[in-house]
Formats: sequence, C-alpha cells, structure tokens
Amino acid sequence: MSRVRAVAFWLLLAGAAAACLAAGFWQLERAADKAALLAAREAARARPALDLRAAPLPAPAALPLRVRLAGRYRPERQFLLDNQLHAGRAGYRVLTPFERADGSLLLVDRGWLPAPAARAHLPVVAVDAAPREIEGWLERPARGFVLGRVDEPGWPCRVQALDMDVLAMRLDRSVYPGVLALAPDQPDGYLRRDRPAPPRLGPAHHRAYAVQWFALAATVLIAGAFAWRKLRNSG
Repeated sequence: MSRVRAVAFWLLLAGAAAACLAAGFWQLERAADKAALLAAREAARARPALDLRAAPLPAPAALPLRVRLAGRYRPERQFLLDNQLHAGRAGYRVLTPFERADGSLLLVDRGWLPAPAARAHLPVVAVDAAPREIEGWLERPARGFVLGRVDEPGWPCRVQALDMDVLAMRLDRSVYPGVLALAPDQPDGYLRRDRPAPPRLGPAHHRAYAVQWFALAATVLIAGAFAWRKLRNSG
C-alpha cells in the first residue's frame, strides 16, 4: 500500500473515531445539564408559590417557577393543542389567554380533555372572564414536532405546536414567552398532573447514549486495525 493511501486510511479512521467520541462527550454534557435541571426543579417544587399578583413576570431563563397570578381569562380566544395522548386516547390541551392588571398576556394550560369522536367537532372549553387568582407552574414551552400547520378560522383554534410567535400573531398582541401549567387544585381546569414535568430523556438516558458512542468509537478503531492488517498482507 502506498504511503498516501495509508495516511488517507488512518485519517479517515481517526476522523470517524473522533466523531463518535465527540458525540459521546456531548451526551455526557447533556446528562450533566439534565441533572442540573432536575435538581433545580426539585428545589423549585419545595418552595412556596412566588406571589406575582402585582409584580412583573420573570425572565424565561428563571423558569420553571411555581407562581401565583391575578387577572382574568380571555375565553373568547382559546387554543387547543392537538395530538395530545392520555392513556392511549387522543385529546387536546386547552390553552387560555390570561390577562393581568398591567395588560400583559400569557397562556394558561388548563389541562387535557378527550377529543370528540368526530374530527370536525371541537370540545366545549368555556370559562368565565371574572377577576381571579390562579396558581401553577410557569414554564418555557416545548415546541415539539409540527405535524402539519392548521390555519383554521374561528375559536377555539386548533394548533399543532406551541410556537409562541405564531400564537401571538393569531391573538394580534404580544404574549409572554412562557406557559402557566394550572395546578391540579385550581378550578376551571381539566385533567392535570403535578408539575414541573420531567424531561422526556433523563440523565441516565444520555449516559447510556454516551456509552454507546464510546463503544462505537472503540469498534471503529478495532475494525480499522484488522482492516489495516488485511490490507498490508494483501498488498
């Protein structure tokens, strides 16, 4: 085998192994980030609700936070987040605008309810607009995967993802870049669970992925060594 081919072979092999190692270390970083996130959420869970009835909403970087707010629902324009499953049944999460005394607007996730049998029918999600105080987890929304844009007229509006910019355009006004998940003990909600919700993939998942990437790097190097020996013997 020529020197040029040998150098190219080992460079290619080293590049593949390095890419696998980089992916493994990235997964370890993700595991550390998720562990820190879970620790912060457990600490937040232990604290009482932050009274923000007369205070500005926090920056998104401070979320999640358990908070108490004052204002009123704007039930004339509500969103139904589509493709939400519970116990194998399709349904919606109900997102209702909540207007505070200072005029700021945020969305309140009032919980999950089953979808009617006919796709053309939408569930009734009425709620009154009387002044009230509510409590729950203020979180940054996960946009998720958009299964197809639905630009439907009328209200409630069925949407496929929590794209806050799109929802703000639909409401014709600015919206706080976070969602309040209504606490289970609060009235005028549907099926809810205690929050904040855990991440879909925990630290253990990312560590397992890291081990797989490191094992793949080792496999690449071992397979390359055998291939190199075979090429030398044949060449």
